[in-house]
Amino acid sequence: MGQLLPVIKNYAWFQDEALILKEPLLDFDQSPVMGIGEDLDDKIQYSEASSPEAYAEELSARKKEALENLKNLEIAYEVQDVNGVKVVVASGQEFAAEKILDSTFLQKMHQELDSEQVAVGIPFQGLLIAISGKDSELLSKFPLVIKKHYDNPQGDKISDKMFLSVNAKIIAHAGVDTESQHAAKPESCFVQTMTLTGATEKDFEFVTFIGHKDLSELRAGFEKTYYELLAKCNAEQANTCVIKFLIIPDIIQKSDALVTLCETLANAFTHEEQIKSDAPSLRSLQAVFTFDQEDVIADKSCAIA
Repeated sequence: MGQLLPVIKNYAWFQDEALILKEPLLDFDQSPVMGIGEDLDDKIQYSEASSPEAYAEELSARKKEALENLKNLEIAYEVQDVNGVKVVVASGQEFAAEKILDSTFLQKMHQELDSEQVAVGIPFQGLLIAISGKDSELLSKFPLVIKKHYDNPQGDKISDKMFLSVNAKIIAHAGVDTESQHAAKPESCFVQTMTLTGATEKDFEFVTFIGHKDLSELRAGFEKTYYELLAKCNAEQANTCVIKFLIIPDIIQKSDALVTLCETLANAFTHEEQIKSDAPSLRSLQAVFTFDQEDVIADKSCAIA
């Protein structure tokens, strides 16, 4: 008999099989799921519960055994230098992606990258990529890197999302799943925001992926997001705030009208009297509008006296 090991699968894996032992990595609709399998060398035999009543107990017991076995499974990785940035890559090994479940392995990633926050991607079976979560510019581009790997897989697809590890625990996700989410709700603006760690607990930085084909809807999305983030800053008594809007080119093309809209909103969002009214604790606010990751359309700052 082979040993039990966890297996990370795409969110749609065995959706209609009630007794297959599985649970989501995180609580969201398209979260990858962890199954339990017996490694028989030439195949994986997936575990099923003996009955619906025994499901929770059997999942807990087999999960514990599988994760312990995973911890003892050595997976090689290499630290690469990409334009002066450290990137950790574990690839070409059957259970490389599953190491996202191994807190000891994640702790090594934190140490290698010298960061309390680590962004991790598992786009397909046999690949895990990790970068520091401290560099906001790199972090903002990482979901697109993961999606490109997901769209061109060299193994079974797992997830096009980026996952955030804090103290060796996966706590959040982000991504640019523009097709399914925007097609499902064409009347709404695609918005997904990540909160990054600032210099202190009172310094906030937000990165928001945003897009809509209609400029009026896009404007509404910008404004709604801005006021929500300002409210969060006010609730946390923040000192500084940086809001970076990353406009998704798959949804809307760059135009003079888009540039004008971003410039207008950048001025409005950094109006001193407005900030004093909505978030009086803030001493500074910066609003940045970027198209396709690289092209900065508008960048305005306000120092509040």
